[in-house]
Amino acid sequence: MKIIFLVILFGVSFYYFMLIGSRAEISSSELFGITRNEKKTVIVDVRTEREFNGPLGHIDNSILIPLTEIDQRYTELNPFKEQPVYVICKSGGRSSMVTKKLASYGFNAINVKGGMMAWNKIKKY
Repeated sequence: MKIIFLVILFGVSFYYFMLIGSRAEISSSELFGITRNEKKTVIVDVRTEREFNGPLGHIDNSILIPLTEIDQRYTELNPFKEQPVYVICKSGGRSSMVTKKLASYGFNAINVKGGMMAWNKIKKY
């Protein structure tokens, strides 16, 4: 009886994980450290072009693909499928949605918690 319960529990857990998608996240300070140590970090900014070029700025060499265009443009990221793709927005909400979507397309997508608001606080120190 315990084995059947465990098999059912495993099945439900696996289904839940696949349904919800990846929950991979990284803090802005962790990303900052990675960008300082790795030359080819892939960062996708999912804000609008106006936000990207606005007061919060953007991370150097980040790729702008707004949330509203991700379904049409995600294939631009195919050359990076074998490495982490860090997804950022203003505060972490939109990037969380895009992270899940990119994970469903087979990317190792990682959400940047706190977004550009947190990034800019890190850069000040």
